[in-house]
Amino acid sequence: MKPTFADRDRPQLAQVTRKPTERQLEVLTDLWGQRVHELGEDVPDDMTFDDASGFIDHLLNYCPRKPRGEAQAAHGIRAGHYAWADAEGTVHFYEVARNGRIYVQAGPARHPYNGKLNEALEAIKADPKSAAALYGTKIGRCGRCHLELTDEDSRARGLGPKCASKSDW
Repeated sequence: MKPTFADRDRPQLAQVTRKPTERQLEVLTDLWGQRVHELGEDVPDDMTFDDASGFIDHLLNYCPRKPRGEAQAAHGIRAGHYAWADAEGTVHFYEVARNGRIYVQAGPARHPYNGKLNEALEAIKADPKSAAALYGTKIGRCGRCHLELTDEDSRARGLGPKCASKSDW
């Protein structure tokens, strides 16, 4: 059969690769920390929309939840509020939620952080107690439990008395 005129002149459509949505990345990051799996430590950063959907489906349907208390925070950083000062002296604020999601705090707003470990998160991971204490001294709330620091010693330390006495840092 001979191709028709319409078939010969039809432009070839380029294959479009869709990136995952912000919501997909949020759900995937949560599931990654909450489920037992052997998919690696970090969510892959070079995936497509369809890849993200496949990972979410796999984690929801084939991977059991981690037992309570075993959910690991993102990148191995425990839940808490942290601050880090860069070389210029600018202080950056982070929150690691109990579900493992990391947020960057900017003023009263917080924004999800879905990237890999950066210089700030590496420093926080290396010394979480100091980063939490810096948060507490700058914000006036305990860097570990986020309760308001009410006395001078606690504000200077950046941690409330109970959190400062915890030995599991």
